[in-house]
Amino acid sequence: PRVLHAFAKLSGALRAAHELVLTQVGDDVRHALDGEYAYLRHSVHVLGKVDDASLALLYKHCSVFYFPSHYEGFGLPVLEAMAFEAPVLSSNAGALPEVVHDPRVLFDPDSLEQGVALLAKVLAQPGFREQIRRGAREHALAFTWERTARLALRAMREMVGHAGQSPRSPPAVPLPWPRASDIALMADAWIESGENGGRMLEDGLRAIQRSGWRRILVDISEIVRMDARTGVQRVTRQFFAGLVSVARERGDFEVEPFCWTENGIRYAREHARKELGVACAGEDELVKVQPSDFVFMLDSSWWSPERFDDLHARVHAAGGEVAWMVHDLIP
Repeated sequence: PRVLHAFAKLSGALRAAHELVLTQVGDDVRHALDGEYAYLRHSVHVLGKVDDASLALLYKHCSVFYFPSHYEGFGLPVLEAMAFEAPVLSSNAGALPEVVHDPRVLFDPDSLEQGVALLAKVLAQPGFREQIRRGAREHALAFTWERTARLALRAMREMVGHAGQSPRSPPAVPLPWPRASDIALMADAWIESGENGGRMLEDGLRAIQRSGWRRILVDISEIVRMDARTGVQRVTRQFFAGLVSVARERGDFEVEPFCWTENGIRYAREHARKELGVACAGEDELVKVQPSDFVFMLDSSWWSPERFDDLHARVHAAGGEVAWMVHDLIP
């Protein structure tokens, strides 16, 4: 609604010369277009979810990309628009000032007057529009995944160095097993564990039999349910595909996608094959926990984490681990 309000505040001549294009919006915007801003409906297009090719065309041919977000952990849409040479106007909230190349494009998202004035300026003054476009693409293309990875790796190494630790290496010679003392220890543990002892012993033996090989179960529940194709969803898709690629290259672990459904937590192999371009053999049956499974909660499933309590409990009971991905921390 704030964007509609800003568009409505433009002069009649500017409104007549431009159209407002929105992609995915909430019911509040639709209600506003049916009510207070019904007179703008002929100038406003709500496209819904668009594919990447259509999004690229919108970036490339727009008169201005207007981004009045109140909070951003990074601001990938702004960077994308700059890469397609769109004139960008962005709020100064969150991390966005670190992403844009020119402070003149920033405005306070809580100040409608400031946002409208800047929007009118960029639409009415081609010279200013060209000024803020200049250098934007080069700036955006400097943000590469390779550079990000190098910076992250360097930071991790520095942290390890400051902690006075060094990465552990596996022993050069495998330890002999089984030894009599190991067998005696497991027998005692089995007896003391009561009715769960047999299962625990079996899980332990199966983990040993795998010699360190593990299975990583990756949560992709939200992109299966509703892939908005924005920041978190893109990270989920690309991280999952990259992890599968690493697994195939190394050969010492495998990756399985899963998702929550009304009928239980199931593998999401078909979605991975059809929507993510990742070859995952098998059907979407219920997930069966194996010893030493590693459950990676990669997607944005934190809005209802209790859905996964039973799975996580079964994984822990089988000697496995659970880790949650935190995509953005906004103080």
